[in-house]
Amino acid sequence: MKIVTDSTADLPKNLVEEFDIEIVPLTVLLGDKSFRDYYDLSPNEFFKMLHETDEFPTTSQPSVDEFLKVYKKIGDKEDILSIHISSNLSATCQSANLALQQLPGWKVKIIDSRFTSVGLGLIILEVAKAVKDGAGFQDVINLVDRIKSSMKIYFSVDSLEHLQRGGRIGKASAFLGTMLKIKPLLALEEGMVVPIERIRGSNKLIARMLELIKENAGQGKTLKAGFIWGESDEMAMSLIQQMKDSIEFQEVYRGSVGNVITSHTGPTVFGVGYYLI
Repeated sequence: MKIVTDSTADLPKNLVEEFDIEIVPLTVLLGDKSFRDYYDLSPNEFFKMLHETDEFPTTSQPSVDEFLKVYKKIGDKEDILSIHISSNLSATCQSANLALQQLPGWKVKIIDSRFTSVGLGLIILEVAKAVKDGAGFQDVINLVDRIKSSMKIYFSVDSLEHLQRGGRIGKASAFLGTMLKIKPLLALEEGMVVPIERIRGSNKLIARMLELIKENAGQGKTLKAGFIWGESDEMAMSLIQQMKDSIEFQEVYRGSVGNVITSHTGPTVFGVGYYLI
């Protein structure tokens, strides 16, 4: 069985290589230049570009040909599980389905994860581990459903401008025009950005995130978590340390956001994704 995902999973390259995961790239456009997410430009290079221009980046889903290239590389002899960014955020799943229409009889299951970034990354890693341990095709699909049903993602940014310009702000538009030093606590639910609270100051933001996570962890189940950040890891590291001091959990991975996610959140983003098993 082969696992395919897209570049918005924001997985560290060492884990992609370890579990032999195929990454289909979305495209980032900035000014007159375009880049394949994950492959062409490192996050640090992209942050530098953003600081050197007043233009805002845009993104586009993978082409049908990108999916055909990856599926054909794998071949029609293997089961392919293709898990992608929420269809409420991107037309990536649509491109995958159009590609599959050109491959009649191929054993490809396309799944809308309903998440992106660390949420999608957690799903992919747990699926990849299950496949490595010998799980069957239907067992892995059931695993995806279980993880999706309990997944939570909380994140914050210094400014909502990128989310607004990129059209991904959703119900969090209610937070536009907040005062300086007010931090928006946001969540990703059913593939949509939703507002949780306005919080004054970084310390209170971390404390509130921790409180929300504890409410779930208090159910007495195992909690698995992943962490992401943009240009600075300071807030994420603070959250990780405070979680270690007060909650029993397994850290699955941590890492930088990719360039597509940065395009829609800005470089100040940080967040946590977790689920219960």
